[in-house]
Amino acid sequence: MSAEFESYVLDEYLLDEFPPEEGWEILHRPQLEDGSRPSFLIQNATESIVILAKDKDSVTFRDVDKLLAAAEEADADEAILIIAGTTDISEEVGEYLEQHEIEVVEMSDWAG
Repeated sequence: MSAEFESYVLDEYLLDEFPPEEGWEILHRPQLEDGSRPSFLIQNATESIVILAKDKDSVTFRDVDKLLAAAEEADADEAILIIAGTTDISEEVGEYLEQHEIEVVEMSDWAG
């Protein structure tokens, strides 16, 4: 887990997509009731989104399962996986992400 990557995601993506001045609250590394800590929990009066930010060689089924579990624990409406441009997603994991309707955002400018 990269604190620098999470800061980059916050500054370069989340604050633009989910502006606090429009009612979004962005929680960094919140502890959920089951003890898990997704990268971000974003919420407003009507919607909540769990985000997992990963800067690693490749995304695994375990990463996806952790995101799904956090989204369920937080009773989130949506789950988003944000990855570094150098992070690989295998065809099998990509299909698993699609099956669970998880949006993937690639931060291609990240040079971490």
